[in-house]
Amino acid sequence: MEITYEAIRKCPLFENLEEERFIELLSLFEEYELEDGKEIFQEGDDSKSLYFIAQGSVTLSRKSVGDDQLIFIELGEGEVFGEMSLIGKKTRSATAIAGKNTVIGKLSADDFAQLESLAIETYNSLHRKLNVIMCQRLTEATSNIVGMLSKFREEFSKTRGKDAETEKNQKHLHEFLQKLDEQGCSIFKALETF
Repeated sequence: MEITYEAIRKCPLFENLEEERFIELLSLFEEYELEDGKEIFQEGDDSKSLYFIAQGSVTLSRKSVGDDQLIFIELGEGEVFGEMSLIGKKTRSATAIAGKNTVIGKLSADDFAQLESLAIETYNSLHRKLNVIMCQRLTEATSNIVGMLSKFREEFSKTRGKDAETEKNQKHLHEFLQKLDEQGCSIFKALETF
């Protein structure tokens, strides 16, 4: 499969670019066809590129207890990941694994930076959209964390007795979950004004 003009044009990050700038950007992508389970990058790796999913899916996860990986999001066609590399993040905050029949486009941070000298308005527009994408991901990750912690709280209450220490821990956990939920809602409300 080839990364097509139409596939990248549908991506919210790139959909409003002027035609000339879009063609220029399209030429900067390197295409990769990946096998199911192929690691694209690992948490802690140097962060040097943004990726676009032309076909298939990519799972992002973080290290958990021991060697376990905690999956926090699965992305599909038309989505981007690795965006933090374009705004100064030096190391990867997650591990990215390709799903079945996945084709990605890779845009290096150096190539992206070249756009700044060619068209500052294009560069600034992309940066604003990247900020929105990161805020949306943060909101989604917060929601996922709240869900996982809620399940933990439920399991915790089933396995522990109702002594004073347990009730105190449950109260702290409940307060923590509420704060996370409120922060997630605040981020989402801020996005609506963007």
